[in-house]
Amino acid sequence: MKNYFKYLLSICFIIGLCLHSEFVFAESLKGNALKQGDCIGIVAPASGIEDMNIADAINKLQNWGYKVKLSPNLYQQSGYLAGSDQMRADDLNNFFADDEVDAILCFGGGYGCTRILDLLDYDLIRKHPKLLIGFSDVTALHTAI
Repeated sequence: MKNYFKYLLSICFIIGLCLHSEFVFAESLKGNALKQGDCIGIVAPASGIEDMNIADAINKLQNWGYKVKLSPNLYQQSGYLAGSDQMRADDLNNFFADDEVDAILCFGGGYGCTRILDLLDYDLIRKHPKLLIGFSDVTALHTAI
């Protein structure tokens, strides 16, 4: 469990380094660089958080000036996954549709990411481009989107 916490803190560090910079993104395909006051939605597209305390990571993001929104199913558990495939896909689709959310931070990776690819609403995602932050099996989501 400590490894997941270190993973989330690492992602927070990457956000701090990369997204405070003036990166230029193709606006039609990707979200805009984050600025203070923007909202980061945290979602678990694969592995679950279970009883893990991510408060320190959330506080770090808030101290950097970001708002944080947690997906409704973030703490759900279905085997090793954060809820059913449909629940995880719905969380991702809902964050893309949510105009309050400026970027989506994927907690953890795993095989569950590939299981939701056919449940994502790619037209919706194309109409509401956002930064999708994650690595490892989250790359399946990056590639599909």
